[in-house]
Amino acid sequence: MLAFATPFLLPDKPATASFLTPEEREFVITRLEFETGSGAGKVTNDDRITFAHVKHALSEWKIWAMVIVFYGNSIGVYGFTYTVPSVILGLGYTAANAQLLTIPVYVFAMIVTLAVAFYSDKVKQRSPFIIMGFIGAACGFLALLVIPHPLLPGLTYGFLFLAAAGLYCPLVCIVSWIGSSSPPPSPLLP
Repeated sequence: MLAFATPFLLPDKPATASFLTPEEREFVITRLEFETGSGAGKVTNDDRITFAHVKHALSEWKIWAMVIVFYGNSIGVYGFTYTVPSVILGLGYTAANAQLLTIPVYVFAMIVTLAVAFYSDKVKQRSPFIIMGFIGAACGFLALLVIPHPLLPGLTYGFLFLAAAGLYCPLVCIVSWIGSSSPPPSPLLP
């Protein structure tokens, strides 16, 4: 229900936001104008995306390279998410317990993801963390393939943690890298 009301309640730009004071409006407008990502140029709040912008973006090879990296990660994440309960179920647990045992795996992945995101931001690097995450995920999956599942349930369950952390932690770095590598919107095209 709220989704239908949002377009009517949410202002189009800070200048028309009735819930902001005039000082807050000016602060937000000024901040948006000078936060361009590259530090060059000035973006106004009235910029509109045209077909020429879309055409230019779709012809940029770097955009397509990042799309491949992002979707490659997403495929692994979704594949992992849908198969983890089945792997745990194969270890001899009931369906309900298998679902519950996925919680620690995801909590660990969340903690690692947050730690990687903060540290990646601190050192201002993205690619080493993406690569290390993928290496960790590959090691986790490789171990899951070679471990005899019903015989070593603890080891199998432990490598689910490594695979999850390795898959989820690159996602934040990938999205940050895309955002920081993309040029600001501009009415001038090359």
